[in-house]
Order: sequence, then structure tokens, then C-alpha cells
Amino acid sequence: MSCDLDDWLAYTTEKQVRIRHRWIGIIYYLTILLIVGYVLAYEIIYQRGYAKFQSLSGTVRATVLPPSRLRPANEQPYCASPQQHPAAHPLPCVAWDPTLTTRFSSGGGLLVGTRISRKVQRRNTSCPDMGYPCRPWYNDEANTTYVGDIERWTILVQHSVSATSILSRFSGSLDSFGKRPAAILTGANTSAHIETIPCGEPAHIDLCGRARGDLFSVAELLRAANIALDKKSHSIAKDSGYETLRYAGIALVLTIEYFAGLDGNKYSYTVNVSKLEASETFFGAFSSSLQTGPDAIRELFDVHGIQILFVQSGGLNTFDIRTLLLTFVSGIALVSMAKTVANVFLLYLSPHRADYSLFVMTQSPDFSPDNETERHILQETLGKKRNKNARLSGKHANALVSHILDPLSATPIQVDTASGSLQPRNDPHMPLVQ
Repeated sequence: MSCDLDDWLAYTTEKQVRIRHRWIGIIYYLTILLIVGYVLAYEIIYQRGYAKFQSLSGTVRATVLPPSRLRPANEQPYCASPQQHPAAHPLPCVAWDPTLTTRFSSGGGLLVGTRISRKVQRRNTSCPDMGYPCRPWYNDEANTTYVGDIERWTILVQHSVSATSILSRFSGSLDSFGKRPAAILTGANTSAHIETIPCGEPAHIDLCGRARGDLFSVAELLRAANIALDKKSHSIAKDSGYETLRYAGIALVLTIEYFAGLDGNKYSYTVNVSKLEASETFFGAFSSSLQTGPDAIRELFDVHGIQILFVQSGGLNTFDIRTLLLTFVSGIALVSMAKTVANVFLLYLSPHRADYSLFVMTQSPDFSPDNETERHILQETLGKKRNKNARLSGKHANALVSHILDPLSATPIQVDTASGSLQPRNDPHMPLVQ
């Protein structure tokens, strides 16, 4: 059997109908215009569908500095007596050393203490070593105080991009050590817009000394977060009653967001508030839990305050032709929706939908005929189709039109090549195709 490459390599396409009506054309082309505008304006320009993003890695370090002079206790309501300000949960204020009030976590977080509880515990000599359930230590003395004038303390933040990061090539302008403009401190849910002090510049040597980094006060951080330490805490123990944020503590997330490449080389700070309280418990310098003598003593500190968790985000945005092409091609795929919108109007919504359907839709005969008329129409239609295909393919009709039998009567039929109609074949010697 010969192989016809025209049949094997034939291309199949869709048949299209051209509807000559201006309103349908307006709907179709207007939908295309809207889709193209969406792809160009939103996907490519607004969503930056032309940019390739590469993330970064880096480190953060923070230092807390007390003010050179503290305000008097009588100017700070939380340092007053309970009779003067019963709702502020007042306590005595103490000028604690920053090494005691500032705690650093392994993940890079910083705890700025606002309230410190100190307990001196002694060994319970009536308890045997590792005795259960006897408590080996008892409180000999305890006191709780506030860290005075904490709002005027300052925080120096230093950060850099690591050498393994794609942004390391921009380290001169993307870290807190080189020459740079003042970074902006904002709140995630506030309109605060605070300029930090870029330490390292000669103009700020009186505030920063020789230190480098970005400097801002605790008061500015709280203002950006839109919180006040003497407001009620969201996390309150059932037996403690009213607690302020100064007493219970609060956690803040400070995000350092980098912009490089197409955005220029800069960074900014954004603070977000968590409802969790912040605290840490640790032993004093002269404590020993392993002492067993009657004079054994240990010092226990419980620090509550502002927990600052540092997060680095952002990265490098560069123009990438492959990203642009992917965005454009995926957006242009929506153009097929224009044809769907026009077809819905054409076939279901238009006042002339019944007339349009005569040109758009082709109806086949019933392939499960219920009567003799439907059977005859089916066989006649199939005969015309087969004969037409036989002519177009260049093959003799006898090769394609074989013994066509009526499905019920089994009466032989033949194809009239002139009209394409089916006729009963009474003479068995008559050819199938005339």
C-alpha cells in the first residue's frame, strides 16, 4: 500500500466564521484592548513583570545606649507613688546598668528592659540533696523596679550584607557603615515617618561618637509602632489584674528592607507590633545552684521589656528579558477570553442570536434515529459526506463507498454521484456509485 505524505503530514485547523456586525466587533476588540492594557499596565509595569528578584543574606547587631543625664523621678508618672497614679502600676525607678537591662538572644534579637524583678534566694538546709518534693531554695528578699527614663535611651543598629549574598557588590551603600542618606523608620500600620541618624558622619559625632550605624531613640521606635508603655498590656495574667506594657513587656518586629538594582541602592526600617509579652529570667553573677551549705545564696533576675526581633528582607531587582517574555506570553494567553466574551454575546445575549447561530453552529443528523425518515436523512447525509471526501482525496469513490446497508431493513443502497443522494439498489449487479 502506497504512503501519501500529504495525508500523513496534513495540518488540521479550525474553521472560522466572519460575522459582519459592528457591535460584536466592538465587544471583541474592546475586550482585547482591556486585556492588553491589564497586561502592560498591571502585570508588567505595576507588578514589575520585567524584573528578576534575587534575595539576600546578612547580619544585624544592635546596641542600647542610656542618655547622658536622666530626668528626675518626679517627672515620670510611672516612678510616682501608687496613691498619685494608681492606674499606671507605679514602681520605684532605678538607674540600672545597661549590661543588666539589655539582653541578647541567639537569633539576633534584643531585649530592652523596662521592669526588673530581683530575688535573693537562700539554700533550704532542711532539704536533702536533690530531695523531692522539697524545694531547695526559698526567697530571702525580693524587689521590683522600673528602668527610669527608658524612652530617652537610644538604639544603635548595625547591619550588613554578607559576602555570599548577591547584594555584596553593593555593600558600600546597602549597609549601615558607608556614606548614605538617613534611613527612614516607619510603622507597618501607622503613618509615622521618622528619619534615623546616620552615625559615622562628622555632623553627628556629638550624638554617636565614633560608632557607625543608624541611631534612633526608644521613644521614636514606640511612636512608629503607635504604642505607649503606660497603656494596658494585651497579655495579662489572671491573678495580676491591670498590667501596663512597661510592666509586662511587648515584642516588636523590626524589618530592614533592602532595595537594590532597579530601585536604587537604599534600605528602610519598618516596625510591627506583636501582642506577646517579652521577658527573660537569668541568674546573677554570684549565684551557684550547686552550693549545698547553709550559706549558699543565689540571685535571680526577671527582666520584662521591649523585645526587638530583627528581620532582613528585600533584595536585588534587575531587568531580565526572559522574565518579561514569560509575563507577556502568560498575559497574552488571556486574549482567548475576548473570543469567549464575543461568543457569549453572539449566541446567548444578542437580539439576533437565532440568526447568528445559523452561521456559527452546524447541526448534524440524529445518529440514533427513531423513525424511517430520520434513518433516511442520516444515510443520505453520510453518503454525501463520504462522496465529497472521496473526491477531495483524489480516490475513486468505489474505494471508500462499500456495501452500505440500511441498519434495520438491510436493503442495499447506492450513492448517486451526481446528486450525492442515496437510492435503493434493486439490481445486485448495479454499481455502488453511478
